[in-house]
Amino acid sequence: MVDAPTISIDEPDGRARRPRAARLRVVFPRELRGHHDLSRLVTSLGRAPAPGTFSVPHATVSRRHAEIRWSTSDHHVVHDLGSRAA
Repeated sequence: MVDAPTISIDEPDGRARRPRAARLRVVFPRELRGHHDLSRLVTSLGRAPAPGTFSVPHATVSRRHAEIRWSTSDHHVVHDLGSRAA
């Protein structure tokens, strides 16, 4: 396992920046088409529905698949959580 650098999502004074307006769109497979607003500092994606999680109920998606985080560089970054969908 390779250690990835930690990215802070806070301003130097401790205040979190607000994410820019963005929307995640699922376009395939057709039956899962939809969208999710990325208005939080961290949005989780996964097969299991949970508070703050964008649910993608598909066999290729793990229960806790990825996180989309707002970075200090003013853009969204996707972090793979390393689980393997069966």
